[in-house]
Amino acid sequence: GTFGYSPLGLQAFRATQCPGINPSKVRFDTDHHGRFGGDNFMEGNLDTHMISAFGMNVSTLVSNTNASLSTEEGDGFGVALLDFVTGLANRAVVPHVLSLSLGSLSAYSCDLLCAEAAKTRKVSRGECEAYLQSQRQVCMFKSEAQVARVNH
Repeated sequence: GTFGYSPLGLQAFRATQCPGINPSKVRFDTDHHGRFGGDNFMEGNLDTHMISAFGMNVSTLVSNTNASLSTEEGDGFGVALLDFVTGLANRAVVPHVLSLSLGSLSAYSCDLLCAEAAKTRKVSRGECEAYLQSQRQVCMFKSEAQVARVNH
């Protein structure tokens, strides 16, 4: 997975925008640190900058749990999230605040997006749905019917 943050970028953020943050309080707690230029590395940078700014001098852990096919490259986030939360519960010290970034739209949101796109007559609803499904985890589920099956 490419989610991560740049310690150098955090230093630059401190120097240019938020001098009160303490970059030494921010660290990775997994072996997966993301990849600069990856599809969600900048998202991780933004998340880390904002969390550092909102919680100045608070210890902040950045966890990239995208280390298996059960996450973005596979069927969804369920198994990876369960593994992460189970591991979290077994830690001696747990975070006071947990910010999760899943990055996917609900089936309802994807349906609404394609309905609105089809109204432009520049793309069909089917073309929109096919495109969204080709874009790695943009839509968490393909339909409300699939959501209903998961929730039962």
